[in-house]
Amino acid sequence: MIVTGSIHGQAVMTRKFRIGATVTEGQIVISDGINGPGEITDPSAGGAANAIGVTYEAGTYAASSPHVFVKCSYDPFQIIRGRVSGGTTNSTAFTTAQLLTQDTASTTVIADAEVGTLDYSGGYLIGLTGANRGHIRVLVSQVDSTSCTVTVPFASTVAVNDTLVRTYAPFIRTVEITGTWDQFNNLLTGTEAIGDAGMGPYVVIDVFLDDASCAQSNFIGVQNPTAPIVEFAAMFTDHALARHTA
Repeated sequence: MIVTGSIHGQAVMTRKFRIGATVTEGQIVISDGINGPGEITDPSAGGAANAIGVTYEAGTYAASSPHVFVKCSYDPFQIIRGRVSGGTTNSTAFTTAQLLTQDTASTTVIADAEVGTLDYSGGYLIGLTGANRGHIRVLVSQVDSTSCTVTVPFASTVAVNDTLVRTYAPFIRTVEITGTWDQFNNLLTGTEAIGDAGMGPYVVIDVFLDDASCAQSNFIGVQNPTAPIVEFAAMFTDHALARHTA
């Protein structure tokens, strides 16, 4: 993870904090709360309630040597940007859960049994190959294990065997992170849907595919159609200094 700025346009606040656990550079950290007021520590699995920010350096904690400090951002309005993994482990390749292949030609319906029960409605659907390569649409509905649908038709027919990627979109507030707290996790699990309460406390500001902003364009240049690189720019919705609740 990196800090790219703040929504108030000013320099992001940073300082040294005492650590209550061993941390790595570039990970998200939270307030240690009741267990260690004034200390930063690792988040719980998938989330970052009571967030502080992103570490600028690593630090090793030991009970016998507790007075270790690391530099960290702590601005409640900071914008963080990070790679999106296809699972709970860093840099997991996207699977058929996120990469769809068209079975029946259409301009609005992507027919693919691989949509399963993971509902990305409200997120982006982006063409990777074919006539709609680089075109972006918002998913609006899904029929489990059958198809997903967009309201605004694609510019051209999505032909059989064309591929698309589905991911989060700006203003979605429940993004999770990987187990090392330094990448976002794009994989829904079980019957989760985008926007479900109780998932990760982040709101997406922008989505980047192969380093191109999806939020600022209807069409982008896809550089890696078989293994797209997705990044999110996001903001904490549960920060130790301010809770940006819905």
